[in-house]
Amino acid sequence: MMQYMNIFNSLDFKMKNPMKDSENVKNVHQKLERIVNSKRPNPEDFRGIIPDSEINYDIKKVSELEQKWKSEINPDAMNAKMIADIAEYIVYKNLGFWVNERATPIMTSKADDYLRGVDLLVESHVQEGGGTQHLGIGMDVALLTEKVSTSETVEKKEKKVRQILKSGILSEARYVPGVPNGLKDLPYTIISISSSHVDELSGSVFREDESVKEKNHILKYIVAYQIVRQLGTYYSVADAQEKEHLAYQYGVANNFANDIFGHLISDLQNNPDIWKKVSTDAGTQEIERFCSELEKEIEHHA
Repeated sequence: MMQYMNIFNSLDFKMKNPMKDSENVKNVHQKLERIVNSKRPNPEDFRGIIPDSEINYDIKKVSELEQKWKSEINPDAMNAKMIADIAEYIVYKNLGFWVNERATPIMTSKADDYLRGVDLLVESHVQEGGGTQHLGIGMDVALLTEKVSTSETVEKKEKKVRQILKSGILSEARYVPGVPNGLKDLPYTIISISSSHVDELSGSVFREDESVKEKNHILKYIVAYQIVRQLGTYYSVADAQEKEHLAYQYGVANNFANDIFGHLISDLQNNPDIWKKVSTDAGTQEIERFCSELEKEIEHHA
């Protein structure tokens, strides 16, 4: 993994967020929601594979959560959630262009999203010893806006990481097409995205192909770096705590991420202009702060 360059001493979260037209955000989100739902795995399709009791429980809990959010969420929070959903789809749509042919991006079911905190997956499988081994990395997208220095949603997800590292229990994606038992022991990562990137790329969100703006956008490097940075850090923490299984899973995921994002990581290492843009990005700075905190805690307890 690339060595982190120590240039994150001063964090700057002042960002432009031109997506202030809530009506426009709502219109984009409504259209996008139909697309997303058509791509999500449906738990009903897994009956006969996953026990009915688990499926029924998940469907019920998802319905309860959706009703609760609709009744309790305020307009500002709803607007932020819709922008976050757009950010999530932007990452999903473009992941297929960012990773190499050995990985497949997957939009998760509502149950895996709402109940297990996994918005997106990159999955790969190889044949070994007459069986199939599945590799996966779970992603949980968090939105940073200009209104807060540290997004509350990012803080919540960071707490989840700390709980995983403490308990040794990884995440899970239960409903994964082509993976009958789902992805157990799924390494969990946070993708922290500035709302300014959502605004810059929202105009291409309904295109099936990759626009010129998307192809040249810095976000692909931001996502690749954030994933690799976290997996390397989480491996180090698990290894220092002598949690062998956890360290192994993060180590495998780290190697997988370096493989599928290898061309982007190479550009980051060899192009100072790209590295400067990535390292000064607000979302990257938030992930860097968190990883640095975890690393300092390892040193403190060593």
